Amino acid sequence: MKIYSRSFYSLFLMSAMSFMGVCQAQVIPEMADFLKKVNSNPAKAISESFSFNAYIKDIEISTGNDGKKFAILELANDKLNGVVISWGGTPMYCVVPIDVASKFDKSQKVSISGNVHEIKKIQNKNHVIAACEVDTPKVGEIKSTRTSDPLVNSNLTTAKLCDSNEKVIFECNTGKKTVAVCSSENGVKYRYGVSKDKLDITVNGKDAKVGSYMLSGGSVWYYRFSNGSTRYVVYTAESTSIDKAGVVVENESKRLANLSCKNLATVNESLAGEPNDEEGFDLP
Repeated sequence: MKIYSRSFYSLFLMSAMSFMGVCQAQVIPEMADFLKKVNSNPAKAISESFSFNAYIKDIEISTGNDGKKFAILELANDKLNGVVISWGGTPMYCVVPIDVASKFDKSQKVSISGNVHEIKKIQNKNHVIAACEVDTPKVGEIKSTRTSDPLVNSNLTTAKLCDSNEKVIFECNTGKKTVAVCSSENGVKYRYGVSKDKLDITVNGKDAKVGSYMLSGGSVWYYRFSNGSTRYVVYTAESTSIDKAGVVVENESKRLANLSCKNLATVNESLAGEPNDEEGFDLP
């Protein structure tokens, strides 16, 4: 679906220190680099193509001159200690149909791509008008360190284990079966199986715990579900040297299995809420 976006941005990156220690920032460099290039040469940026992830800072509903309603996604390129922000106070706005906006939530990371249509200067700031598409993001590209695995295939199909009224927090194909974490008004569910009709495991996420921690050049995010003494932990980890995603099965302190994603994992961390796990998680 084609939609139109309106953006303005001035690049500003800094190292932030909190009163108690170092703030944990999650800057999206691709978006920052693109908008830096737009600001350095606006005329050349016309028709420039782009593709990057961004955070949704806010969602508003507006009405056009024709009386039709539409949604405006205010985008940002950074998340600092769980708060979505835009360095320099110049976020990007993406105008989308209401049914598209309904698929996303505030603080969620999205994938945006398209071409610059027009650039206007308003109050000394560049406003970028672009034709774009918005979708849920994938977790990077499969790095060369994983391509040696004969089962790894970025085009491998992921079965849809989430119902139409549920939102995907995590999903990927582990080779023969799919693992998914689905969210709805009724709560969160962990599912594993070939399809929705052939599930091997379903776990209610009432007591599930979310955790994250920083790595050099990246971070780890995980979601732990408990079913008696058995626990299922979906995770993603990306840094300058690591590219991992999958699910670990544990029984008390013993690790029973580690199933890695064989294709690109879809992850919407913000739908899981803020980290609340105090136990920690060691990458496999």
